[in-house]
Amino acid sequence: MNTDGKDVSVGIEDIIVIRIVKKSKAGPGAGIGLLIGGGLGALAGLAMGGNSDIVVVALAVIFGLLGISAGALTGGAAGKDEIIRIEGMPDSRISAVLQELCKKARVRDYK
Repeated sequence: MNTDGKDVSVGIEDIIVIRIVKKSKAGPGAGIGLLIGGGLGALAGLAMGGNSDIVVVALAVIFGLLGISAGALTGGAAGKDEIIRIEGMPDSRISAVLQELCKKARVRDYK
């Protein structure tokens, strides 16, 4: 696809770089991190024998915020775009890359 989102056909010799754009997973990662961090914080507060609910809630909030950060960073890294530099590759390696890309294509086995 070109920058306007339209399908185009080009010869392999004209391709320099292939970029596979992935959706960011930072949002879902942050949500999962919040749940895990908050849960662990609450458990830590209970395990410490917190005399009041304030200690448990405070640790849940602190751990939850840490979980959000860790989850967002991890999710963001998981959704990072993949870049394949074709220019200068030997033909045998280009063929192998194209076979792998066919598995990810919207239209497979297009001739």
